[in-house]
Amino acid sequence: MQVRKIHEIRTVTFADKPNDPWFVAADVCRALGVYMRIRNGYEEVRNDFLKKNLNDVEHLLSPIPIRGEGGQRHKRQCVSESDLYRLLMRSDKPEAKQFQDWVTRDVLPAIRKDGMYVKGEEKVLTGEMSLDEMTLKAVGG
Repeated sequence: MQVRKIHEIRTVTFADKPNDPWFVAADVCRALGVYMRIRNGYEEVRNDFLKKNLNDVEHLLSPIPIRGEGGQRHKRQCVSESDLYRLLMRSDKPEAKQFQDWVTRDVLPAIRKDGMYVKGEEKVLTGEMSLDEMTLKAVGG
Protein backbone atom coordinates (compact mmCIF):
# COMPACT_ATOMS: atom_id res chain seq x y z
CA MET A 1 0.00 0.00 0.00
CA GLN A 2 1.25 3.49 -0.86
CA VAL A 3 -0.04 6.73 0.68
CA ARG A 4 0.50 10.09 -1.09
CA LYS A 5 -0.77 13.55 -0.23
CA ILE A 6 -2.23 15.74 -3.00
CA HIS A 7 -3.70 19.12 -1.97
CA GLU A 8 -4.00 17.91 1.65
CA ILE A 9 -5.93 14.79 0.55
CA ARG A 10 -4.21 11.51 1.30
CA THR A 11 -4.46 9.05 -1.59
CA VAL A 12 -4.19 5.33 -0.88
CA THR A 13 -3.19 2.83 -3.57
CA PHE A 14 -2.65 -0.88 -3.15
CA ALA A 15 0.20 -2.80 -4.78
CA ASP A 16 -2.19 -5.25 -6.46
CA LYS A 17 -4.40 -2.40 -7.82
CA PRO A 18 -2.13 0.60 -8.56
CA ASN A 19 -4.70 2.22 -10.89
CA ASP A 20 -7.52 2.05 -8.33
CA PRO A 21 -6.88 4.90 -5.86
CA TRP A 22 -8.88 5.45 -2.70
CA PHE A 23 -8.99 8.76 -0.82
CA VAL A 24 -9.16 9.41 2.94
CA ALA A 25 -12.79 10.45 3.48
CA ALA A 26 -12.08 13.03 6.20
CA ASP A 27 -9.46 14.76 4.02
CA VAL A 28 -11.85 14.92 1.06
CA CYS A 29 -14.81 16.15 3.08
CA ARG A 30 -12.69 18.74 4.90
CA ALA A 31 -11.21 20.05 1.64
CA LEU A 32 -14.64 20.30 0.02
CA GLY A 33 -16.50 21.61 3.07
CA VAL A 34 -19.07 18.82 2.99
CA TYR A 35 -20.34 16.20 5.43
CA MET A 36 -18.26 17.23 8.46
CA ARG A 37 -19.43 18.00 11.99
CA ILE A 38 -17.95 18.79 15.41
CA ARG A 39 -18.74 16.12 17.98
CA ASN A 40 -17.29 16.06 21.52
CA GLY A 41 -14.80 18.73 20.46
CA TYR A 42 -13.50 16.73 17.47
CA GLU A 43 -14.16 17.14 13.77
CA GLU A 44 -15.58 14.01 12.18
CA VAL A 45 -17.13 12.77 8.94
CA ARG A 46 -20.93 12.56 8.80
CA ASN A 47 -21.12 8.86 7.88
CA ASP A 48 -24.91 8.97 7.63
CA PHE A 49 -24.67 11.44 4.73
CA LEU A 50 -21.78 9.63 3.05
CA LYS A 51 -23.52 6.25 3.16
CA LYS A 52 -26.66 7.81 1.67
CA ASN A 53 -24.84 9.64 -1.14
CA LEU A 54 -21.96 7.36 -2.18
CA ASN A 55 -21.81 4.13 -4.17
CA ASP A 56 -18.74 2.37 -2.75
CA VAL A 57 -19.15 2.28 1.03
CA GLU A 58 -16.83 -0.73 1.45
CA HIS A 59 -13.97 1.26 3.05
CA LEU A 60 -16.33 3.49 5.03
CA LEU A 61 -17.61 0.37 6.77
CA SER A 62 -14.15 -1.29 6.91
CA PRO A 63 -11.54 1.45 7.47
CA ILE A 64 -8.03 0.98 6.06
CA PRO A 65 -5.01 1.11 8.43
CA ILE A 66 -2.75 3.96 7.26
CA ARG A 67 0.62 4.99 8.68
CA GLY A 68 0.51 8.61 9.79
CA GLU A 69 3.26 11.23 9.65
CA GLY A 70 4.56 10.17 13.07
CA GLY A 71 4.75 6.54 11.94
CA GLN A 72 1.70 5.45 13.92
CA ARG A 73 -0.99 3.39 12.20
CA HIS A 74 -4.56 4.69 12.30
CA LYS A 75 -7.63 3.23 10.63
CA ARG A 76 -9.12 5.69 8.14
CA GLN A 77 -12.35 5.62 6.21
CA CYS A 78 -11.77 5.97 2.47
CA VAL A 79 -13.83 6.80 -0.61
CA SER A 80 -13.38 5.46 -4.14
CA GLU A 81 -12.36 7.56 -7.13
CA SER A 82 -15.92 7.62 -8.49
CA ASP A 83 -17.24 8.75 -5.11
CA LEU A 84 -14.54 11.45 -4.94
CA TYR A 85 -16.01 12.84 -8.18
CA ARG A 86 -19.52 12.53 -6.74
CA LEU A 87 -18.44 14.60 -3.71
CA LEU A 88 -16.70 17.15 -5.97
CA MET A 89 -19.93 17.60 -7.91
CA ARG A 90 -21.85 18.27 -4.65
CA SER A 91 -19.47 20.85 -3.18
CA ASP A 92 -20.07 24.61 -3.29
CA LYS A 93 -16.38 25.50 -2.83
CA PRO A 94 -14.94 27.68 -5.63
CA GLU A 95 -12.25 25.08 -6.39
CA ALA A 96 -14.90 22.38 -6.78
CA LYS A 97 -17.00 24.70 -8.96
CA GLN A 98 -14.03 25.03 -11.36
CA PHE A 99 -13.86 21.23 -11.62
CA GLN A 100 -17.65 21.00 -12.07
CA ASP A 101 -17.53 23.60 -14.85
CA TRP A 102 -14.68 21.78 -16.64
CA VAL A 103 -16.50 18.43 -16.47
CA THR A 104 -19.86 19.81 -17.58
CA ARG A 105 -18.55 22.34 -20.13
CA ASP A 106 -15.66 20.41 -21.73
CA VAL A 107 -15.44 16.73 -20.81
CA LEU A 108 -19.05 15.52 -20.97
CA PRO A 109 -19.96 17.42 -24.17
CA ALA A 110 -16.82 16.04 -25.87
CA ILE A 111 -17.76 12.50 -24.86
CA ARG A 112 -21.30 13.03 -26.17
CA LYS A 113 -20.10 14.51 -29.48
CA ASP A 114 -16.97 12.43 -30.15
CA GLY A 115 -17.34 9.39 -27.93
CA MET A 116 -14.15 10.38 -26.06
CA TYR A 117 -12.31 13.21 -24.36
CA VAL A 118 -8.62 13.97 -24.94
CA LYS A 119 -7.03 15.91 -22.07
CA GLY A 120 -6.53 19.49 -23.23
CA GLU A 121 -8.64 19.26 -26.39
CA GLU A 122 -10.36 22.53 -25.49
CA LYS A 123 -6.98 24.18 -26.25
CA VAL A 124 -7.64 23.59 -29.97
CA LEU A 125 -10.69 25.87 -29.79
CA THR A 126 -8.71 28.61 -28.05
CA GLY A 127 -5.78 28.30 -30.48
CA GLU A 128 -3.30 27.21 -27.79
CA MET A 129 -2.79 23.90 -29.64
CA SER A 130 -3.14 22.89 -33.28
CA LEU A 131 -5.39 20.04 -34.40
CA ASP A 132 -2.28 18.10 -35.47
CA GLU A 133 -0.74 18.48 -32.00
CA MET A 134 -3.94 17.27 -30.36
CA THR A 135 -4.17 14.30 -32.73
CA LEU A 136 -0.59 13.31 -31.85
CA LYS A 137 -1.44 13.62 -28.17
CA ALA A 138 -4.59 11.51 -28.60
CA VAL A 139 -2.71 8.63 -30.24
CA GLY A 140 0.06 8.81 -27.67
CA GLY A 141 2.74 10.41 -29.83
